Amino acid sequence: MKKTVALGALYAVGTASLIAGVVSAQSGAAPKLTAQDQLDIRQLIDAYSHILDNCTNNGNDYADLYTPDATFGVSSEWGKAKIWFRGREELRRAGGGTDTTCRPRESQGYAY
Repeated sequence: MKKTVALGALYAVGTASLIAGVVSAQSGAAPKLTAQDQLDIRQLIDAYSHILDNCTNNGNDYADLYTPDATFGVSSEWGKAKIWFRGREELRRAGGGTDTTCRPRESQGYAY
């Protein structure tokens, strides 16, 4: 019984410490996100997968998700060499675009 009470007390202290740490971290340097911030982030996440899957606007819609000087890296295996896409033109091509159209899905690694 004493062991159960001691474990329960240890759990309660640990949980309280964790909550205090989270509250402390939240009140630190980072401001709270507004409802509009959260909505904008959600829309960006949703747009990313849709645009990448469908190569909309010749890859330009994908490039528009980034700043003009953005760099994006992707790797097929954790810790291995990445393929880097730098700047708008490379990001457009990463989104499936070519000079005049979108690459066929088979060449983008899709199995449709």
